[in-house]
Amino acid sequence: MNKYAHYENMEYWFDDAWKGKNSVIDELTQWIGKNDQLVPSDFPIPEGDPTQMEGYQTKANSVDLPEVVNYWKEKGMRFHAFEMGCKHWIAFVPEEAFTDDAKTYKVLIILEQQDPEEPWWAMKAMHHHKDLNEMIAARGDTMLVYMCCIGPDHDRQLSNILQEATVLFPADLDNVYLDVSLPLKLGQKMSEIPGFSYQLPDGTAADPDASVEYWNEFPVLKVTDIWGNLDSLTRGLIMYHKMNDGMFDRERFVYGLSGKSLAEALRLEHDFTHVDDPSYIEYWAKQGIVYDIQKTKNRRWIMMAPKQAIENNEKLPLVVGLQEVY
Repeated sequence: MNKYAHYENMEYWFDDAWKGKNSVIDELTQWIGKNDQLVPSDFPIPEGDPTQMEGYQTKANSVDLPEVVNYWKEKGMRFHAFEMGCKHWIAFVPEEAFTDDAKTYKVLIILEQQDPEEPWWAMKAMHHHKDLNEMIAARGDTMLVYMCCIGPDHDRQLSNILQEATVLFPADLDNVYLDVSLPLKLGQKMSEIPGFSYQLPDGTAADPDASVEYWNEFPVLKVTDIWGNLDSLTRGLIMYHKMNDGMFDRERFVYGLSGKSLAEALRLEHDFTHVDDPSYIEYWAKQGIVYDIQKTKNRRWIMMAPKQAIENNEKLPLVVGLQEVY
């Protein structure tokens, strides 16, 4: 390895190139995580080894008690606990979402303090928010996404969890909301949270405190199109992810041929933030590639093919890539 070596686009491996690329709501969600408290639960925990109980999930380390699952099923809702990137989350979704892809559902994000090391974390979260869950079940037009952890979302997995949730279930991405009951309860003006500048989906600056909506008495803030991180997932997994093996030499990777071959991909992630960015489409057009975005039953898919092959009506091998992305 030669630490003095440099190649084109190498700067995209380092933090300075990605300043300002976090989610618009990142400082707000970090504030909520820092100031929320783990509330003692009165959920009645059954006796016995939870890992041997019906409904226990090894990956999520969660007991999805059949009686709780069935209670919500009778109200037309499906509940499921997940784990992703060492963060735990819950989907609370109308049953109809599993049979009718044509209908989409509003999304409400709940940041919940629970200890995922304890197998009852999901049951306690659902019990803690039972009144909210009852309201959502009665509405029938919304899915809840709970992110459960201790403290703030330091590694910023919320964006990735939402990407996965909105791919698994037919989400209305024009109506994504965040629970803001904590700052209102503590008398904290969101406009005074350091580093947080709220904006509307079109990029217009707005007053977050004046933008709060109430679902019954439950305060929510619309975060449509501003919840996603614009950092590089590729870079994050390689440079920082805690699941990487202790023997993995990041520095050697970056300064080697593997890092060099991925640097152009990092540049694309940095420069183009949306799949329908006209300049991104033009980038591929200059390379003779037709880049076309389509949607079928609210599921987006992208086709890329050589323009000359299309014009000549040539048959080409088909390569299918499956990826959860927003």
